Amino acid sequence: MQTSRLFFRRLFVFSVVFSSLILPSAMAADADGDKESSPVTIAFLPFEIHAAKDLTYLKNGIRDMLASRLAANAKLSVINKANVDQTLGIPSETGHHYDLLEIAQILAAQYLVTGSITQMGTSLSIDAKVIHALEPADTQYFFASAANENEVLSALDQLAAEISLQVFKVQAKHPGKPLSTPSTKPKPETIPFQTAHPDRAFLAGAPAIASPTVAVPTVPKTSPSGTTFTKSQNFKMDILAMDAGDVDGDGEDEIILAKKSKLIIYKQEADKLSEVKTFSSGARFHIHSISVADLNQNGIMEIYVSAAGSERPNSFALEWQNNSFDYIFNDAQWYIKVINLPNEGTTLVGQRAGMDTAIAPGLFRVEQNDGSITAGKKLAVPQGINLFNFAMADLDGDGLHEIIAIDDSDHLRVHTANGKKLWASSDLYGGMKRFIGGEGDLDWTEQDQVTKPKFYVPSRIIVADLNKDNQPDIIVKKVYATGYRILENVKNYPSGLVEALTWNGLALEPFWQTNKLDGSIPGYQLRIKKSDDGSKIGNLYVGLQLQEDTLLKSPEATILTFPIPF
Repeated sequence: MQTSRLFFRRLFVFSVVFSSLILPSAMAADADGDKESSPVTIAFLPFEIHAAKDLTYLKNGIRDMLASRLAANAKLSVINKANVDQTLGIPSETGHHYDLLEIAQILAAQYLVTGSITQMGTSLSIDAKVIHALEPADTQYFFASAANENEVLSALDQLAAEISLQVFKVQAKHPGKPLSTPSTKPKPETIPFQTAHPDRAFLAGAPAIASPTVAVPTVPKTSPSGTTFTKSQNFKMDILAMDAGDVDGDGEDEIILAKKSKLIIYKQEADKLSEVKTFSSGARFHIHSISVADLNQNGIMEIYVSAAGSERPNSFALEWQNNSFDYIFNDAQWYIKVINLPNEGTTLVGQRAGMDTAIAPGLFRVEQNDGSITAGKKLAVPQGINLFNFAMADLDGDGLHEIIAIDDSDHLRVHTANGKKLWASSDLYGGMKRFIGGEGDLDWTEQDQVTKPKFYVPSRIIVADLNKDNQPDIIVKKVYATGYRILENVKNYPSGLVEALTWNGLALEPFWQTNKLDGSIPGYQLRIKKSDDGSKIGNLYVGLQLQEDTLLKSPEATILTFPIPF
């Protein structure tokens, strides 16, 4: 294995050296052919790596390979990588590192290219950002994926071809073959050692190396596989909440994401997300929950958003009307969430804030009237149940519903309707870092600095029959936590997965799960619809936070889609 890996890396080094040799000659040939026009100057910055395994060899070489492909397609003058790295390491006069536009100015670069490589299982995605130094508003984003490391070069061909065409208006001579759908279980294949181009030796014949983080569950034959997925492009956001559904009536699901005080609606276009509309909850109110449902039964799903400040909630709802989104209600002083209630179906439920607590006891069905909401009938739930931590389902088929809840210690529990405990998990589920209460934002005025105990809002619990036994199953996020048992009010969930569990008479037993994902999972949703032949098809959408916003790094997130056959 060690010999194979060493050989593999030597091949990669050879490909990088070859690229560095042919790149100047390619540009020189272009210059000789047209001396009247100066080539465009472009600098390639290091790509970030998001992976459980060491992909340093990719980080070090991908710039050279992408540069050689772009130089072959368009008239480019690529700035020496050593000069770029040296500039990145020099602090400015203020002691801070230069920003991207300052770097472009120092290097005399008209364009900068930066990006990231993300690995999940054996599949990889390459996200690139091309920044026009003179017109930073014209920054363009590109994305290509590979089912395994053997397809990285084809992904680079595809990426370079798209950049050449979209940025430099030059059609690539060799755009690359279409890539297969990313999968953590690629089919075994034999690839000959000799290739037409030395770069092809980079990965030709290299085994697909399984990630040690991939979970391979025992799955009944009637259950779907959780190892195949598609991935959107990476985007700069700290996701606090998410949901999905057809909110504009076009028959396709939209993705709805929240970051602090912004709600953003995205349209899916192949494997990319395009922003459609943004709404603000107000700078003082942070979004902690999104629910999508067609409560008025007009065929178009509404968006219900629960947000809160330091003292009170401030929630709102949106609906597609007259070819645009408009408010159904706004500034509602309720926490709100759509919940599926036994014998009632999907219902909007609300909860109030307490005087000294972030959330007060008592759940109420919410009634909508002329742009406002009021309390309806109180919901009968056991003590300890709140708006965000439970679901109801008849798990054992006896005609009585059970309550499935996530407690304050991130354990999954099952109770009877009157509160008797039937089971509690030893593993951790549903943990989130988002919370209501606490000391509020430092940006708020002094009189708003009200201190209430933090109330953590866990992830959703989904009820659906995944294993086709005519009994409801539970879909919930399983988390791997660090730190929070040592320090009070400090929670960290660096990895997790989404798991389906079924009731075996004594306990909830897992029977299906996604891959274990490195990064936090701020949200997920299962959407099911009928196909043209009457069969059901479903998609499990999973938000994955690859990198959180820190002083040294920008946030980075993506959306995974797992197809679920029914």
